[in-house]
Amino acid sequence: MLQYFLKPFYSPNSFGSVKPIYPLTLDLPGRKIQFTCCLHYLEMQTIDTETLQASRQWTFFSNYMNTLVADARKQGACVAVLFAPSKPEIYFPLAIDPEQLQPTLNGLHPLQLGPDGTLISDNENSPNVEEIQKNAMAGRDLLASFSRQQGLGFIDPTEAFTKSILNGVDPFMVYDSH
Repeated sequence: MLQYFLKPFYSPNSFGSVKPIYPLTLDLPGRKIQFTCCLHYLEMQTIDTETLQASRQWTFFSNYMNTLVADARKQGACVAVLFAPSKPEIYFPLAIDPEQLQPTLNGLHPLQLGPDGTLISDNENSPNVEEIQKNAMAGRDLLASFSRQQGLGFIDPTEAFTKSILNGVDPFMVYDSH
């Protein structure tokens, strides 16, 4: 949902103009996997929670969510937020050898706040794997905080996905990011 509402704020070169990354061998604790992802998921992991929260995109999203929640509550409905982790959010922090993830960064530019507070691509710089690992859960953390502040249920399968992977069962389809 967050990605859907952030899309209008991206340049035409974002979302869909980049090719998916086809399987890379990735060493995880206790096993190897074939890792596939799309660059637009990685773009969001180039920023930290504070930068995302300061963006116009977050303001738009949170205002929309507040309206949606208010309308649902008027109707007597309970609202919960489901976080659907992507492969990069789960696999990047688990990677034993971060260098194996380097090919995923080809053609990727980090996001930054533009002068008007809109997240824009920083075409002069390239992200690094450590930055993406560090920011892997920035979006989730902001959604969790928002949910707590609004008194919403927050459903987060991240821990279950991580345990599943560590137990040898992959919760993702091979060529899908969710």
